[in-house]
Amino acid sequence: MDLVKPVFEERNLKPRLERILKEVGFIPRGLTTRQTFRSLPGAAVADAVDALREMESSSLRPVARYERARLLNAMVIRGRASDLRTGKGTRPMTLDANGIRIDLADFHAHLPYGLAEDELFDVVEKESWTDGEPTVTEMRLRAAEENMDGPSQERLASEQTARFLKALGLKDLAACALRVGDTPDQFAKTLIEKDLTVPDMLIREMIASGPAGRFALLRLAEGIGASLTEERLTRRPHLFLSYDLMHEQDEVYRTRSRVLNHPDYYNALKITRGWLSEPVVSDPAQRFLAVRGSYRQMTGHERHAFAAAVLDGRVTRVLVDEQKHLHAEQRTNFDAIPSFDREQYETLEDALRTFDYYTNTINAIRKESAAPPKSWPRRYFDLAQTALHFVLSNVTARLPEAMRLYQETVTGNASRESVEALLEILDEAKQTYAEFLYAHVGSPAELVQEFMPEISKRDVSFGPEYLAYAERVCASDGFDRRLIQNAPPVRVVSLNYKSEDPTGAIPYHVEESCLEALRLDRARPFINIIGGCRFAGGSLEDAEHPLNRMASAVLKVAHDIRANVAVPGTQSGIGVAFGLANVHYASEFEHLPKKEQVHMFAVSPGGNTAFPGNELVEKGEQWERFAVTPVDSIVTPFNSDWGASGMARLTVPYREHIFYMEALYDRLSRDQERVMVVGNGGHYSVMEVNEALKRGFDLMLIRDSGRFAEAASAALASGETLWDGSPASVARVIELVRSVGEPGAVEEFLKKDFGADPIAPTENQAAFRILFFEFLRLATQTKATITLTSQTTLESDLRARMQK
Repeated sequence: MDLVKPVFEERNLKPRLERILKEVGFIPRGLTTRQTFRSLPGAAVADAVDALREMESSSLRPVARYERARLLNAMVIRGRASDLRTGKGTRPMTLDANGIRIDLADFHAHLPYGLAEDELFDVVEKESWTDGEPTVTEMRLRAAEENMDGPSQERLASEQTARFLKALGLKDLAACALRVGDTPDQFAKTLIEKDLTVPDMLIREMIASGPAGRFALLRLAEGIGASLTEERLTRRPHLFLSYDLMHEQDEVYRTRSRVLNHPDYYNALKITRGWLSEPVVSDPAQRFLAVRGSYRQMTGHERHAFAAAVLDGRVTRVLVDEQKHLHAEQRTNFDAIPSFDREQYETLEDALRTFDYYTNTINAIRKESAAPPKSWPRRYFDLAQTALHFVLSNVTARLPEAMRLYQETVTGNASRESVEALLEILDEAKQTYAEFLYAHVGSPAELVQEFMPEISKRDVSFGPEYLAYAERVCASDGFDRRLIQNAPPVRVVSLNYKSEDPTGAIPYHVEESCLEALRLDRARPFINIIGGCRFAGGSLEDAEHPLNRMASAVLKVAHDIRANVAVPGTQSGIGVAFGLANVHYASEFEHLPKKEQVHMFAVSPGGNTAFPGNELVEKGEQWERFAVTPVDSIVTPFNSDWGASGMARLTVPYREHIFYMEALYDRLSRDQERVMVVGNGGHYSVMEVNEALKRGFDLMLIRDSGRFAEAASAALASGETLWDGSPASVARVIELVRSVGEPGAVEEFLKKDFGADPIAPTENQAAFRILFFEFLRLATQTKATITLTSQTTLESDLRARMQK
């Protein structure tokens, strides 16, 4: 009796199959080998497969799963699946981590490799069910592996390797491994373009070659995923400057999670499974680090995780689903890798990506500087500045020498020797940071306790208690009583370091978190206030004091355009005037939402900025301690050493603070209207102005505000080239200042800053002249727009500049 049609009849199909499995224990083979089976509609057989799948959730699971696989084999071998093929240009069979995926019209199924029959592979290859012979070979190879058929597995692996090498025109596995190591991203594109599957033997070859091979292998897997998501693994300079480098994580995770089940992601999963086929052990001596970042999803029961590796400053990572993609042995090896939860991992990845970017930047500088110095493109200078900021924010001690060498390449003294010396310093900084990194991120506990600085947010209140604190801690002229008694609370953000961190600043990868803690909105115009002494022009209680007039004009414009305004963060000078202005502003406009108010803030040296809880301030001399300006502030871990004398004033720690501060302002104001406004000013004000000019800020000088601003205005207004620093230029500057300046202000400038004797300045005056002539050179050579304004016209000139 032919029972094929009655068994596969649509009516009561599932109960009928359940009865057969319970009473017989299996589906008789004769039902799928008779000629009648070949005449069944493909949809009828698909319905039977689906019915068996539903039974896998019952007590019949083992037998239902096995019989479903047998029926799928028969469906393909006997031609019943062909009815459901959707036409040319489709891939009805593809590979995934655990078997063959079958996608037909209104029917989708999965066949484990170990349950696929040899006859099925013959039909698949003959009838072009896949995208080519490499895929069929991979199916056979995985089936042999799962069925523990060692001889067949080795034979198929050898055949796979030979065909793979022939397709790429390579002689042997060693040549292939070398190409993967040199250009993994390009190799990944080639695999996808040629529909090739990575051979088992290549994976084994690269793992056996040690950390370098392991890293290149995982980078190849990442390159495959990036090709599918059209993600660029090469970092662009603007990412570093704009903080977009820190904003990619969520987008990268979302895009990569969407391709986890893409057929072309199979290669990435195969490589990662091979990467985890034996224990992965970090090796600090070889600059190799392996970590796992867990992205567990509670809704869909996925266990997504990044397998990440670092080698000599470069980072790579591949996303997998631990449950779906890894077998037991692979999960065991993955579990042995230090695991970080999502928040910890993203903090660590910020640091790793920054380091990776720095490493690639050094390599790019080497490439760009291969040409003669006069042919160096603008990109060289952008890359060098990026590298210098990494050194500043992560290996600060190496910055002075690196800056000196960089300046040689900028000022026309560039040579092959100078750029090689710069690259040597950058490489040494890389090594220093690598030693710190590998020593402190071996486990989540080390990351939290030793590597990851804690961002501290304090809301500082003023009033009698703060006044008593300031009287005890600060210099006698380091605070303003009236300001302290009336100021509203402000937020101060600082870092608590937990180990011997090589940075003397705020590490780049946590800068973004500091800005967010300060609640700064980057999509605003930016005004950078630089300037001077609060004792200029009489008492600050007088509304007509030059600094009060400056603060009033700036705030009027800033309010109308909703600007961020960066001011000096201590009550040591102009910070008092702007602090008082901020008190009055807050009182007048407190009814407005924060987004409609000016946001005044500061970046201040922690060793000189006094507020309760700041331990740094107590390490310095009391006469250099000043109360915090009542504006929101980020505090850096520098002690300024403002009391240095002579040429030492050019290399005080405050210089590093200025580098850091102006770099932060640069990124914060990127792509916004921005300008620095300078009134009065002494030695350190010029240092700030010069650094801001180097970073592309436009400049407004208040020519009747005294000292530096007045002298610089006179020199620039003359139109003369005076920046060579020769005795003749010195004498001419003195002559120009005396010809246009108010006598009292002129004498103050000459006495405190520049010196009246062209030939024999004091050591302090000689140091100031170096900065002053550097300013004249920068003002002449940069593309900055420079406006000479006055106390009377500042408001209108600033408004015109910011609204252009």
